[in-house]
Amino acid sequence: SYYKSQLNNYEKLATLIPPSAFLRTHKTDYFPLSLIPNYNIVACNENGEFKINQTDRYGFNSEDKDWDKNTIDFILIGDSFTYGMCEKKDNNFGGHINKNLNYDSATLNLGMPGNGPLTSFASLKEYYPKDKQVKNLIWFYYPNDWQNLSNEKKNPLLIKYIEDKLFLQNLKGNLNYHKEDYLEMNFLRNHRLKFKFLRLGNLKSLFQKLFYQQKNESIDTYSKDLELFLSIFKNIKAEYVDSNFYFVYLPSYGYYFSESRLIQDNSSKKLDNILLENLDSMGVNIINIDEVFEKISDKKKLFSKHKTKNHYSSYGYEIVAKEIIKYSDPKK
Repeated sequence: SYYKSQLNNYEKLATLIPPSAFLRTHKTDYFPLSLIPNYNIVACNENGEFKINQTDRYGFNSEDKDWDKNTIDFILIGDSFTYGMCEKKDNNFGGHINKNLNYDSATLNLGMPGNGPLTSFASLKEYYPKDKQVKNLIWFYYPNDWQNLSNEKKNPLLIKYIEDKLFLQNLKGNLNYHKEDYLEMNFLRNHRLKFKFLRLGNLKSLFQKLFYQQKNESIDTYSKDLELFLSIFKNIKAEYVDSNFYFVYLPSYGYYFSESRLIQDNSSKKLDNILLENLDSMGVNIINIDEVFEKISDKKKLFSKHKTKNHYSSYGYEIVAKEIIKYSDPKK
């Protein structure tokens, strides 16, 4: 595998094993919200080559030095699109935000592949730098968030973040809490033959099957989670009053190209609209990227070249980043 071929080139190398991989398998004394800190992580290949990014001190796909700055311009919250799957760090949302600003900005990317609303909220609670000025919180929504939420709410630790406003695992103060478990799973997935089916090449397909297994359920089923979803945003608006909060709607490849296995069905679109209407009534700032992508004639340029696994291309990430800068105007 590519991972094994690179082991001699990096002192610390592992494959990407996100928090969602531990949802059903992990013990209940803690739940991880990031990758292993200060490691080189092999991500996916959707454009002809694998990408390797180094995690920061907390295990996120951010520039480590940005944690030391007194003013944080952006905190990014979301799933694999926020993480920047299949691209180098400087070509994801955060990288393009920094490249398109004319000053030395600080962007913390808390996004992780497979994150749903509860995991994202937990990440914000645990890693928000309370001793710094944070100008903008950017929450990225992708249509599979409903399936993710359905799985997350069964986790006793994640649900505590909603039930108890004071609950914290204090992960920030224990940097090695997850290292042993992470490396053990990395070993099982990449160095034992009987775990071959879980190796990097198939990992994203496994996540997709998990997240989309309920796509045929009715709107009524999903709507049961609407209150939980909205309560997360009510908590954010109440707690982080000194930061501008933006909700970014990210359309999927299947929204434009029917051949994709991940095409949104009508009930999914209706649910998106219900959520957007509720957020609008709550006074949440909404950035609808679908309205931006609609103006671009060659939409395939916005996505990776892979036939079925379609994150955004560097171009797609940049278009979104520029729209966020336009709305948030961090100089104010």
